[in-house]
Amino acid sequence: MKKKLFSLLLLFTLLLGISQPTNAQEPIKIWLNGEYLKTDVEPYIENNRTLVPVRVISENFGYEVLWDENSQKITIQDAEVHLELTIGITIAKGKSIDNKTLLLNLDEPAQIKNNRTFVPIRFIAEQFGVNVDWDGENRTVVIGDGYTKPTK
Repeated sequence: MKKKLFSLLLLFTLLLGISQPTNAQEPIKIWLNGEYLKTDVEPYIENNRTLVPVRVISENFGYEVLWDENSQKITIQDAEVHLELTIGITIAKGKSIDNKTLLLNLDEPAQIKNNRTFVPIRFIAEQFGVNVDWDGENRTVVIGDGYTKPTK
């Protein structure tokens, strides 16, 4: 009887130790004007905000991205736009049409992860003058036109 009980207990313990496959979340995808962007690091969600690699988004819109290691500052610019974000700070600096400095609030600061600088996608896209949507079912950031939810 003790052997049976011990055997059952051992079997139960072994079965509990076998891990079941988990439903890992799909990676976040970025849809920009008709195509999915390829990134070398995955976007992620922090505090209900989606953060994306700044260089991927900005350069796909035609902006230049500059990095100042000493000040931990990112500058995104072209002939009309000038935007400065600092790692860990929730206030960005922008320039108005008449070249006045604007202070802009971010819900989530720029961050460094996996040696890449990440920024909140909604903030950046809106500064570029484009709409952003979130397809939660397919974990897709939608920027611009032409997106249709995939059928499963």
